[in-house]
Amino acid sequence: SIVGLSIIYLFVSRLRKIMVASRPSTTRSDSNGNDELIMHLMTKLTVLGVVSIVLICIDAIIIAIYQLIVEEDRDWIVGIILWYSQTFTIWIEVICLFLTFNINKGIYDRICCGCHKLFTRRTIRKVTEERSKHLEIQMSSQQSLDLNSTNTNVQSEDDQFTP
Repeated sequence: SIVGLSIIYLFVSRLRKIMVASRPSTTRSDSNGNDELIMHLMTKLTVLGVVSIVLICIDAIIIAIYQLIVEEDRDWIVGIILWYSQTFTIWIEVICLFLTFNINKGIYDRICCGCHKLFTRRTIRKVTEERSKHLEIQMSSQQSLDLNSTNTNVQSEDDQFTP
């Protein structure tokens, strides 16, 4: 589960870096294109991945409890509970996989709309913060380049007037 969360984090952070590095477009049609597509993809994969991983962790906890509490006379009851929890987890993972496809967008929107909106707001805030930092860094580097070129021009003019 840690590996799964790491993979989701790395993938989403890479997509976020792509969004930050791309210039925010001035036309509304462009801003609705790539940015919203990447934002939707990041959010959808995060929501479905987290749901799947959380259920795997819950299932692992149930298995650990099963191993600790198993009693010889109630072994079959705990086994049934364990089997149902694993079956439930597998079904939820299959549903998450089913919801990743674009053809199931309507179903995804109905089932996951609350979580999707929550992650979208957080992602928009994070991308906006990172874009402003990125823009500040670009502006400061551009100002330092302009200052260096101005100093170079002034020095060359001074060299021309020196006898």
